[in-house]
Amino acid sequence: MKIALTRADSAQGPLELIEYGDPTHPQSRLTRQELNAVADGMKGDVCLRYRYFPHLESTQSILGACALEAAASQHQFWSIYHALARSLTWPP
Repeated sequence: MKIALTRADSAQGPLELIEYGDPTHPQSRLTRQELNAVADGMKGDVCLRYRYFPHLESTQSILGACALEAAASQHQFWSIYHALARSLTWPP
């Protein structure tokens, strides 16, 4: 698949990283730790963004994505993200 670059893609400034993950999955939690380490090392020159990407074979993962969506609408995304990451285990 080819994606054409446009002027909108040629931004200057801080690096932006977008993670597609699932806080209920151990690999996603490890990835988040690594990205946090990168961001800390860049001292504010990187912006981390997160988009949930549930594992469709896991009811726990799908419900977690729904909880994150609801939390985001109440400006509580990260508190719920961290709660999910602490409390849920894989495999469900």
